[in-house]
Amino acid sequence: MQKERADRIVDVNLTHLRAFYAVASNRSVSIAARRLGISQPTLSKHLKSLEERHRVRLIDREKTPLSLTEEGEVLFEKARILFDVAREISSLMVDYDKRDIDAVIRLGTSSPKYAADFIASFFRAMPNSTFKVSIATAQETLHRMLNGHMDIAIVDQPGIHTQFVYIPLYVHTLVAVVPAGWMQKTETAVAIEDVVTGMLLIREQTSRTRTVMFRLMEEYGVTPTRTMEIPTSAMLCEAVACGIGATMMWRRDCAPDNRIAILPLKASPDLINARGYLVMPRARSHTQVMRKAAEVAEAIFTKHNGIP
Repeated sequence: MQKERADRIVDVNLTHLRAFYAVASNRSVSIAARRLGISQPTLSKHLKSLEERHRVRLIDREKTPLSLTEEGEVLFEKARILFDVAREISSLMVDYDKRDIDAVIRLGTSSPKYAADFIASFFRAMPNSTFKVSIATAQETLHRMLNGHMDIAIVDQPGIHTQFVYIPLYVHTLVAVVPAGWMQKTETAVAIEDVVTGMLLIREQTSRTRTVMFRLMEEYGVTPTRTMEIPTSAMLCEAVACGIGATMMWRRDCAPDNRIAILPLKASPDLINARGYLVMPRARSHTQVMRKAAEVAEAIFTKHNGIP
């Protein structure tokens, strides 16, 4: 009996256990899938296999937000100890070559302001580091990293590649940007149809902001009367300030200006919120620089999202 029990303990599938631990740590299947670099269906399959194989219910799927059963809480604590030890072992195996610490880090990004925040925080942790930054769309940035031209990336809503590790870095929100005094009465939020009345200022076709705007309008059945394409966030704000029209932008891209008003949108958070990630090659994620980058990203995300 004891031998059979021991065999069952050793027989735990570590891939399935890691999937459970990621979900339990993040309390989210979608975030856990991105961090592990796998699809949500694959992650759900791992969880189901773990529960069925050991005849135990670990996640309470009837409650929202995601919660663990009593058995799941016990396993989560044991798994935390296991993976903490695994990280310590990995650290012992890392080559602490000083060239890795002082190397030029090639960073690609589709979100320059968030990249600047990250670099500033990283410098405080590793002051001898140096960055070479390139700016492109999220798709182009990840393609360059796949080809070995980038070391890390900071991008919005990246596609999932099993070669990468994903660390949540920020959440930003789409807002309405209108001329000051545009609203005749005080409103806590503005409807999508009100923003598109008159001239709607939009970004270029390759812009993610534009993609989200049009998806939002499609969801709410709204069609703009007139549109004008503006190539940069700075010019977009200036065009609004000059009274040419109204627009929708990410809140972070709106520079302070008393000629414009920044108003929240009456829309589902799922449609107007975008999550950004620090992305790195899985094969290099164990190195000192990459581990420090992950720590910095996690600290930034915790700070800006009020996570204790």
